[in-house]
Amino acid sequence: MSKSWSIPIGEIQEKYFLSPREAIALIGPETHGSAWEDNLPFDDERIKIPLRNLYKALESGKVDAFYHAFDGHERQLKPAVAANEFFKIDLKRNCCLFGPIESHPYELKISKSDLVAFLSKHRRPSISTNASDLSKCFVWLLNLFTKHQEGTIGPSDKLFEAARIKFPSLSRRAFDDAKRRAVNESNRPDLRRGGRPKGSRKNQTGTPE
Repeated sequence: MSKSWSIPIGEIQEKYFLSPREAIALIGPETHGSAWEDNLPFDDERIKIPLRNLYKALESGKVDAFYHAFDGHERQLKPAVAANEFFKIDLKRNCCLFGPIESHPYELKISKSDLVAFLSKHRRPSISTNASDLSKCFVWLLNLFTKHQEGTIGPSDKLFEAARIKFPSLSRRAFDDAKRRAVNESNRPDLRRGGRPKGSRKNQTGTPE
């Protein structure tokens, strides 16, 4: 009689606790959608909101986190401590700090399952974009980028707000996809990371019509 063998599982690679950088890598796409990019510089503007969301998660009491204290023992990070103005997450060193002045770095570990549940609770319902609005948005953006070759366009968030007025079913992901195509078609690589080319004056009038 032949024996049935299960496939050996080998070493389990799943991570149940995340470092601050790994937590930001999880929060970033949830915060910015397809506009998020991996391995951003730590001083990039797009990291600021995901970092604030991480603070909120730790302050909520819904996300367990632990840090290695000076005595070598692991301690739970309490929500009140995470909310303290002197608590700081240092992404450059991938650690957390305590105290009003530069202090000893502590390894911070954040529960992945708790963080995923927290983000899921705050996730907005998805919006189904109809094909007509997506196509019209692409044409609108293409004309806008072509017409204003030397002018300022405005930040993506403002463009998205204007696009949603014109095309109500448009989701942020669909807008980002349409913008990416329009940037490529209009040969405007300066718009890939922002709405204003280097050296141009700040837009005083808002988003162009």
